[in-house]
Amino acid sequence: MSDELTEQDESNRSIPQDEEDESRSNRSDNDSRPNAVFTLQASLGSGGGDVQHHHFHHHAFHRHNTSSDNTPVRFKDARAREQAEKLRERLRERQLGAASADIPEAFIVPCTGNCGTTHTQQRTEQLESSSSEDAADEVLQRLISTIADLKVENVTSTSALVSWDDIEIEGCHYQLFLIEGKVQSVTKDVEPPYKLESLKPGTHYGVRIQAKVSTILGDPSTPYYFQTISTEPSQPDPPRQGASAKSWLQVKWNPVSANGSPIIHYLLSWDQGTDNWTELCKCTERQYKVTGLKPGTKYSFRVAALNDIGESLKSDIGVCSTSVGVPGPPTCIYLGQSSETSLKICWSRPSEDGGTEVDSYTVEQETEYGFMTVYDGDQKECTINDLLRSTNYRFRVFSSNIAGRSKPSVAVTFTTRAGLPPPPINVRLEGKERTDGVILGWDAPQLEGEQEILRYNIKVTPVKCEDPTTQSFDYHTLSECRYVVSGLEPGTLYRALITLVTQGGEGPACQPFIFKTRPVHPLAPNPPSLRTRPGSSSLSLQWSEPSYNGGSPISKYALEMYTDIWDKVYTGSDSAYVVGGLKPGKIYKFRLRCFNSAGPSLYSNSVIHQTGPAVPTRPQNLFISSRGPHSADFSWNPSDGNGSPVISYSLELCKVGEKFREVYCGSDLLCTLKDLSAGVSYIATVKAQNVVGYGIPSEPVAYTSPPSPPAVISKIFVESNSDTSIEVSWDEPDSTGSDLLYYNVCFNGEIYKVKECSFTAENLNSATTYKVRVQAVNTIGAGPFTSIFNVSTKLPPPPQIPGSIVVQNTGHNFLKVSWSSIRNIKQYCVERKSKFDAAFVEVYNGNKNYVKMSKLLASTEYEVRVAAVNDAGVGPWIYGTFKTEAMPPQTILKFSSSLDDRNISLSWSVKDRLRDTETFELYESVGRGGTFGRIYEGVEMMHKSFISILDTLYQYKVRIKRDEGGDGSALEYGPFSQTISINIKSKPTANLKLEKREASCLETVDETENDEKKLIFMIFGSLCIPALLIIIYIMYGNY
Repeated sequence: MSDELTEQDESNRSIPQDEEDESRSNRSDNDSRPNAVFTLQASLGSGGGDVQHHHFHHHAFHRHNTSSDNTPVRFKDARAREQAEKLRERLRERQLGAASADIPEAFIVPCTGNCGTTHTQQRTEQLESSSSEDAADEVLQRLISTIADLKVENVTSTSALVSWDDIEIEGCHYQLFLIEGKVQSVTKDVEPPYKLESLKPGTHYGVRIQAKVSTILGDPSTPYYFQTISTEPSQPDPPRQGASAKSWLQVKWNPVSANGSPIIHYLLSWDQGTDNWTELCKCTERQYKVTGLKPGTKYSFRVAALNDIGESLKSDIGVCSTSVGVPGPPTCIYLGQSSETSLKICWSRPSEDGGTEVDSYTVEQETEYGFMTVYDGDQKECTINDLLRSTNYRFRVFSSNIAGRSKPSVAVTFTTRAGLPPPPINVRLEGKERTDGVILGWDAPQLEGEQEILRYNIKVTPVKCEDPTTQSFDYHTLSECRYVVSGLEPGTLYRALITLVTQGGEGPACQPFIFKTRPVHPLAPNPPSLRTRPGSSSLSLQWSEPSYNGGSPISKYALEMYTDIWDKVYTGSDSAYVVGGLKPGKIYKFRLRCFNSAGPSLYSNSVIHQTGPAVPTRPQNLFISSRGPHSADFSWNPSDGNGSPVISYSLELCKVGEKFREVYCGSDLLCTLKDLSAGVSYIATVKAQNVVGYGIPSEPVAYTSPPSPPAVISKIFVESNSDTSIEVSWDEPDSTGSDLLYYNVCFNGEIYKVKECSFTAENLNSATTYKVRVQAVNTIGAGPFTSIFNVSTKLPPPPQIPGSIVVQNTGHNFLKVSWSSIRNIKQYCVERKSKFDAAFVEVYNGNKNYVKMSKLLASTEYEVRVAAVNDAGVGPWIYGTFKTEAMPPQTILKFSSSLDDRNISLSWSVKDRLRDTETFELYESVGRGGTFGRIYEGVEMMHKSFISILDTLYQYKVRIKRDEGGDGSALEYGPFSQTISINIKSKPTANLKLEKREASCLETVDETENDEKKLIFMIFGSLCIPALLIIIYIMYGNY
């Protein structure tokens, strides 16, 4: 919306200077266009030297079209059309009578162009044009001064939609006036409907519309008043700080827009630095005083407004702070360190800092002249030097910040130290060492002055000590130079430090005195444990040091094993030992003790360990008894389990020269084996198994089974090599201990004796089934026959097609192929494959020697193969490779035209997008029986042409051209579209003369309207005549 404001409605009718300049520029640009502008030149003043130009634009009634000056006028209603007709008649009469008028020579000016008339006629036309200009402007101003159906809809809090009836006059523009109280703003070049935005909620507005055509302004419409919807208040600005003190401050905030509903109250909330917002107050005023606050502290505030619609958004955070005050005095003043001539005084920061940081501290010392400053700085400690030994001093401390200095702290008194005494001398042991302590003695040092010995401090610490604070011993004695130290650990190395304490304090320690207590016997060790899994003949034992070694390292261990008595099996310093020579699965008892420099420890508790089991012993007396050529009994004596019972026995058997294989596994001592081979030598052995595994096998025993008739032939091969013979062969069977003599071949019920492992039957019938079986014969007798095998002689070979595959016809989506015909077949099998197929696909099975394959891909090679089929099967394939033709160009779907005067626009459409090698060709034929010639070639689907000869038949058609090679060597054309015929009739001569005489665009508009009426009448007549004929046929058709 424009921000341009006008103070009163009358000023809106005036034309701004920039618009008037723009209008003059447009008029000057159109002066050279014929039938567009009438010019009147008149002499101004007495001299007559200046010329003024008055313009009357034809687009006062319609919008100017840059492509044609004959655009028809569009009027809103019949009244406007009637007024325009009257204006035309008046203008025509004045133009016809202007030729005989007396024109002063002052108005005759030289012609600057090919105007086609005399200067007098041109001046006459200019005078008549200026006289009709005011009347035309007045009519146009009345037409555009009526704004109908102005209304405002879809009103929200910030927007509204303004709509009105559009005035159907070319070149008509609108400007919108928005009234808010006494302020009015204007927006130019708006179109109905128009959306007003950025309005204020709950505010009354008025809207007026004013139309404008060229430089003619219509009267503004009657104002339409509306009110936007009220909303919750706007978001307030952040609160700000007003007056403040140490314990209170005043918070203020600016007024907010109520957005159409009065403010009920404000909600003030605050955060005291804990990130927790709480409501502080509800008030109608725009300020609030907050009390009970801390000095120099920052507080955060935010405010929201509430009306009948709802609560506004919270404002941004505003930060306010109270004033600062002086801090409190320092607390907890203590003596950090003292010496004979100095005191180090320390203190803590004050409990109250006054709302700001404490930046300095002041220490004052009491003298005979009062308290004097001895330190001023920002540290919380200071050292006072140049003091007297063993003297009392009194101090007080101040704290300061930017607000000033605090009150003094409570005065404290500290005393400097006296001189330290020297350490004791000649430290020694008195008497013998004990297991839990010693007697220490020393000599007192020489003291200076009148110092008195108050006590001796003795500190005893183990030499190998990780934490002296927890493992040291402190002892105290008075003036005696001897002390009995007790409560020590046996066999431990200790360090003793002795200091002397006098009135001056505790002096330095003497040189460290090292001593050791006497060790004791170690404690009994833990019983020995197994280090690894028990063996069948050994046990691997291990042990660890006792929990207490008596104050002396362990020197050796003694391991004892109990059989009938306790015997030592190991003595040494190792902590592990393997006891060997044991029996499998037996239980043994052990005990252990250790030694140090004081002597042996007690025995550990006895512990029991058991050896692991071993594999069983080898079975004895394996015996084999025959039960015939194919079976035998095997038996043996039981084995010893070696600590674990025998689970099973495994009998293994093999032929001589082969590997053993298990033939029996079980807990019995006897088994019977069947399915043995006759006349074969075997070797047998047996072994026992327990949880440990298999034991050593028994001694091998040899056994030979008695001979028997031959076994059945296991494999027989029957094959028909031709349609008249069958060949039978077989593998030689097991002789079962006796030499083979011959074979009996039973072929179709007849017995044939052969010595070889093959038999051939000849001169048989083709495609006939025969039965075959075979048996072997040795010295013992004949073996069993094989099962019966059915074998058939072969069929005659399948036929072969002579010649090759020939293509008869081809297209972009089909192939028709043929081949030579042969007799005595069932059918032909045709298969094809393209580059997109993984294997051949069957496309035809039948008796014809040709096939047409459809639904193929364009420009694609296909491999085709054909074979003949009879009872013998499929004959050999013959192959051929063929390629389909390319896809022809597509057909034009829709070909249409549109005529504008003598300009014709042709357009067409296709189903698919053109290829890169395809273009459109447009052909034109002039006159009946004329030859079509190409007038356009390209990829655009439209073309414009000009009808240069009237009363002549023009015909048009279009097609698609494809150039695959790009050089015109391989051209393809699609079918032509339907033919469009155009024949423009010439206009009557009277109309042409009238058009030249009037030279006015308004007359051209009338002719165009007459043509439209004629066209409508012709269409209506063409529809009414068939309808009348149909009605007559229905009424009288039965007669």
